[in-house]
Amino acid sequence: MRALLIVCVIFVTPAHAKTNDMTGTACEMDYRAMLAQYERIMTDWCLQYPYGCDKAYPSSPVNRQTFEVYVIGSNAYGKFGINSTAHQSTFTVMQKGDVPDSEGIIRVIESQNNIWLLSDQGNVYSTGSNYAGLLGINDTDSMVEKWLPTLMHRGEMSETENIVNIYCGENHMMLLTNEHNVYGVGENFYGQLGTGSMYDEKYIPTLMLRGEIPDDEAVTRICASDNHNVYLTNASNVYVTGSGQSSSPTSMNRGDIPDDEMIVDIECTLTGTVLRTDTGAVYSMGRNADSSGRYGLIGLPDGVDTADALTFVRDGIFNISAGDRHILMAVNSSHVYASGLNADGELGVGKSGRYFINEPVNFDNMSNVYAIVQMVAGKTSSAFRTQSGNVYVSGSNSNNALAQGSTVDRVYKPTIMSTDTLPTNSTIVDVHMGYHCTLLGLASK
Repeated sequence: MRALLIVCVIFVTPAHAKTNDMTGTACEMDYRAMLAQYERIMTDWCLQYPYGCDKAYPSSPVNRQTFEVYVIGSNAYGKFGINSTAHQSTFTVMQKGDVPDSEGIIRVIESQNNIWLLSDQGNVYSTGSNYAGLLGINDTDSMVEKWLPTLMHRGEMSETENIVNIYCGENHMMLLTNEHNVYGVGENFYGQLGTGSMYDEKYIPTLMLRGEIPDDEAVTRICASDNHNVYLTNASNVYVTGSGQSSSPTSMNRGDIPDDEMIVDIECTLTGTVLRTDTGAVYSMGRNADSSGRYGLIGLPDGVDTADALTFVRDGIFNISAGDRHILMAVNSSHVYASGLNADGELGVGKSGRYFINEPVNFDNMSNVYAIVQMVAGKTSSAFRTQSGNVYVSGSNSNNALAQGSTVDRVYKPTIMSTDTLPTNSTIVDVHMGYHCTLLGLASK
């Protein structure tokens, strides 16, 4: 059942698609029904196996596999956890630090100055700078740095709670527990932590208020940006904190979304929010243009500077991913559209240009078009992990962050990442594109 569903979701095209360049369907099932079934299976697995429950990729609704983390690129404040601040031009394994041998890593996230690891025992370990208390170690000194993974304080969590997922913005991070509580750490200047206050910092995990979230709804996913967070509940409702507007969760207006469509996925850019519904439609709101007149930051057309309510972008999409100033939207396992800034080639459209809107990603560098099982929009780069175990990347190669060699500055279409320095007896099971760096999760074959 699960394997069959995955195949159908990867190749299906909605009958009501408003664009005419979609690929054919691979199974005769209603698109919305399939996506709804997919979401139900993901939810069931998440409830049964909460550790590592992340947003669903087509190949793995729940990924509990443990892995070692390998890092390359810019190592600001020693965030690579290698007991050094030296940048790494080849892949280097992250050291264990406080992580005991009895725990395995199931999720890794990164901000400009930090990395956080989630273990299969529900513990979080942090590295890098303690600016705004981001390490979560109950230390108010912003000058502290941790060059090895350091156990995060449990803060206000109860003894029965375990952390099941972690998310981060630029200078804050959020934790979701098995009891569906949300906790925040770090900068709270805009009220993004949802604790009822603004203009402060939290040095330990601090409980987010429920605000307008009803008692019978549970947060299932979070996306975090520079100054706001968005929360999706099991009732398919969406709430927001931050942006100087709300210091506790406030209901987001549905805008263009019809009442009979359910929100199933959320992503945050630096300037806005992007949502996907059970029909495969994508909607966004926020700032669509930067101060230089570059459009498409949230996928909307030229001339649209800002959308104050959720606005239709396109349909026929089964997966979305958002970076700082660009978004990726997958039609199927080998057909992806990109919108937003392209200063470093992050859109992967195969050409230079200030920005593009709804432009197909150019996969000409793939010798064979294998199924994309993970799609990641990063700060200034993008990555596509394929079923064959390869990773294709585009964007800025500063500090050899994309493993393309020191003479390459930018990559304009997805190009295979060199993995010659990685262990040959392992396979890549997770990819995270960070600030001029790449983090890979490697598991034994």
